[in-house]
Amino acid sequence: MDLYKWSAKFVALVGSDLVADAFSLAREVRQLDMEAAPYDLSALGYRTVAIETSDGRAEYVGRQRDFSERGAPLRHRLLASLGSALAQIDQLEGRNQSSPNPPMSVGRADQLRRGPRPDTLSP
Repeated sequence: MDLYKWSAKFVALVGSDLVADAFSLAREVRQLDMEAAPYDLSALGYRTVAIETSDGRAEYVGRQRDFSERGAPLRHRLLASLGSALAQIDQLEGRNQSSPNPPMSVGRADQLRRGPRPDTLSP
């Protein structure tokens, strides 16, 4: 869900296609969470993943692994887009050192620099 959070936060820099792809994956992750919850959601069309059984745990782990694998290209796209944007900001700031009004506020550029770390992004 972190992929969706960060892509939505920087939608102007990463594009709506990435946000939509990240949302789709986050929705599936949330669905699995609901299916593994101790509530009967069958009336809403959700099946149950019985994580208290070895088969249920294996299914849960397998689906989580699948989410992680499917999230890898999204992480790459997100980090590549943000890296490109940051490089452009650095280039503009380097050219405009004496400009009283930099093209992006320092706070916003710093926020982008502190953005998502690859090791903390979950699907």
